[in-house]
Amino acid sequence: MTPDRRIVVTFPERPSAELGELAVIAAVRRLSFAEIFAHLQGRFSNMLIRGIDPISVCQKRAAELPLGKMGLLLEHASFVCKTVSKLGKRPIIWADMFLHSGNTDLLQQMPADNVICEWTYNGDVGKGTRQLAEITPNALMGASAIRRSFPSFQMMADVAVQVDNVCAWHVAAAEQPAVKILLHTLWARSRGLSPLYGPWGGWLPAFQVAGRKARNLSSAMEQGMSLLSQGLNSNNYEDLERYVAQLQELSAEPDLEKRALKWWELALRYHAELLIGQYYSLHTLSLRASNSWMGEDPDLTFESSEILRKLRERLQQIQDEVKEFFTLHEWSNGEEYLESRFGGLEAALAAIEKISSAEARNS
Repeated sequence: MTPDRRIVVTFPERPSAELGELAVIAAVRRLSFAEIFAHLQGRFSNMLIRGIDPISVCQKRAAELPLGKMGLLLEHASFVCKTVSKLGKRPIIWADMFLHSGNTDLLQQMPADNVICEWTYNGDVGKGTRQLAEITPNALMGASAIRRSFPSFQMMADVAVQVDNVCAWHVAAAEQPAVKILLHTLWARSRGLSPLYGPWGGWLPAFQVAGRKARNLSSAMEQGMSLLSQGLNSNNYEDLERYVAQLQELSAEPDLEKRALKWWELALRYHAELLIGQYYSLHTLSLRASNSWMGEDPDLTFESSEILRKLRERLQQIQDEVKEFFTLHEWSNGEEYLESRFGGLEAALAAIEKISSAEARNS
């Protein structure tokens, strides 16, 4: 057992097909770690419990194959898909590795029952599936993103972009007979340990268009998305205050739409305070015409400490409202989310305050 209490099991440089098959079965049947380990102990008592470098193993195998890395991918993908088929399931593989490497012709060597999935979360929707349809007879799946990756220091990204993406996939599926399936994805976070992206309700319009072929969004959603987009692309505090006020004036009948509008309001207010934090962190120790940010007398100049105090007060108010939002709508990951946004920002502000204070003393 390693110091961090995880059990690490590695295998010889060329694991048997049976071991590889077990890994696929475990995924398809959703076996627990205990079930997998018990299976290993029962059938592979002589397996090696030692450290090997998986990267070097892959590099060695790729060097043995005429197609190199792509040959390794083809070998692995074919093996996994055939194993899944044996289990009575229909395998689906992503097409991006083949498309981006220019080796789309290799897809012709994949099993005929495979579904080839092409994801395009922004940009030229349908280009990849048109290319794939000319190469492989396999059924194609198109994947949109109701929510995709965006800077995790923000609370929202431009949802209108994802609404357009989902709608574009509906059009592509209607125009391309080879696209048999549409998959609308929602990212919870970028990677396993990255910050959460937040409640799904903030992306409601993209969900709404995913379930219908026509856009048909309410006036409140269309206007709200426009204000959100303008706000996220603005670096002017006064403009942001105006967008927030306009969001607050919008009325929506369904509760889910009210929830979305409230989250967009909170996200823009947070975005506005990030701008103040940016000015502060850039060592703008005195800001003339501070009314542009603070609503104060334009003839006054505020020192850094005063800016920071008011910034923290407003951030605390937003944090309290976000916490109330999570409690009201029973969102279970609230504490993790609050720490990733507000906790991280406070830690950064405290560090910069310490540096600024030290510089002031030295001067």
